[in-house]
Amino acid sequence: MSGAQACQEELRDDRRRPDDPTTVEDRRVWRAQRPRGLAAVFGRRSRSRDTGAASVRVQDRPTTDLGADALQRLYDHGHAESARALGDRLASVGRAQEALAAYDEAQTVYVRLGQEVAAAHCRVSCGNVLVREGRFEDALAAYDQASAVFVRAARRLDAARCTMNRSVAVAHLGRLDEALAGHDEAHAALEGLGKTVEAARCLVNRANVLTCLGRPGEALAAYDEAQAAFVPSTHDDDLARCAMDRSVALGALGRSREALVGCEHARTVHVRLGQESEVARCVVNRANLFAGLGRFQDALACFEEAQALYVRLGQKLEVARCQMGRGNVLRRQGRHVEALDAYGEARALYVRFGQEIEAARCMMHRADVLFSLGRSQEALTDREEARIVFARFDDQG
Repeated sequence: MSGAQACQEELRDDRRRPDDPTTVEDRRVWRAQRPRGLAAVFGRRSRSRDTGAASVRVQDRPTTDLGADALQRLYDHGHAESARALGDRLASVGRAQEALAAYDEAQTVYVRLGQEVAAAHCRVSCGNVLVREGRFEDALAAYDQASAVFVRAARRLDAARCTMNRSVAVAHLGRLDEALAGHDEAHAALEGLGKTVEAARCLVNRANVLTCLGRPGEALAAYDEAQAAFVPSTHDDDLARCAMDRSVALGALGRSREALVGCEHARTVHVRLGQESEVARCVVNRANLFAGLGRFQDALACFEEAQALYVRLGQKLEVARCQMGRGNVLRRQGRHVEALDAYGEARALYVRFGQEIEAARCMMHRADVLFSLGRSQEALTDREEARIVFARFDDQG
C-alpha cells in the first residue's frame, strides 16, 4: 500500500457517521469489524465452520445506485486527493523527495481520470518544491507544463499564479529582465481579476528583482505600494516578508540601521507565527547588514544561527549560502584559512545541487583567498575554471 493510499484509508476510518460508536473501546471494535475495500462494496466473505464453503453476508452490502465504474472513479479521485494533501503536508515539513513522489502519484491518477487542471495544480506544487530544493530548471519545466494546461482551459487566475511562481524561478537563474517581465504580466493579470492581495505579493517579488538589478529606489517604492494592500492581523506574514525584503533595499541604499529595525520586526512576527524558514531568512539578512556595518562578530553569529536553522529544516541550498556568507566575513577579518574552508563547503553543496553559477562565484572567492595565502598556482586554476563556467552561461544568453 502506498503512503497516499494509507493516508486515504486512515481518513476513511476517521470519517464519522450518525451510527458510529462514541467510546474509544467501542470505536476500536467497530474499526476491527468494519468491512473494507471490496468487502465494503460487494459484502464481507465469511467461511462456514461446518462446510468450509465461502459465503457472502448480504446484509454487509451497502445500498448504492453507483455502477462499478463510477464507484472506481470515486475511489480513484479520493486516492488522488489524499496523495495531493499528503504532498502538501510533506512539503510543509521539508520532506521534499517524498512530497514530489506524492504529487507525482496524484498527478498520474488525475491524468487517468481526465482531470487535466487538477493534474496541472500538482505540477505547480512540484515546481514550488523544486524551487526550494534549488532545482530551478526542473521547476521551470513543471511550471511550463502547468501553464499550458491553464491557458488551454482558460483558467486565467491559475495561469497568472503560475506565471508569478515561474518568474521567481527565472530570477534564481539570474535571468532578471525575463523575471521582471513575468512579474509585470502576472501583476497586471491578478489586478485585472480583482486579486489585490496576490497582486501585492507579485509586487514584492518584482521589487526583489529590482533590488538585484541595482535599482533599490524603485524597489522601495514597489514595497511601499505592496504594504498598503496588506491588512494588519489578516496578512501579518505578508507584511513581515515585505518588511524583511524592504530592509535589503534599504541596506543597498546605505540606510543600514533603518534596515535592521525592519528586519528585527519581521523576525519577531515570523517567530510568533512559527515560520522557521522565514525566521532564518531574516537572520541571514541581519548578518549581511551587520557585515556592511563592520560588525563582523555579530554577522558571523547570525550566519551560524541561520545555518543551524536551515540544517534542521533540511534546506541544504540555504546552508550553502550561509557558508558562502561566512566565508566573505572571515576573509574580511583576515581569517583566510577558515574562509577557504567555508568556501569549499559552500562550493561542494552548490555543485551537488547543480548551481554552477554559485559554485563558480565560490571559486572566484577561493582564488582571491589563495592569492592572499601565496598559493598562486591553485588560485589561477580556480579562476580559470570559474571563467569557463561564466563564459558558457554568457554564450547561452
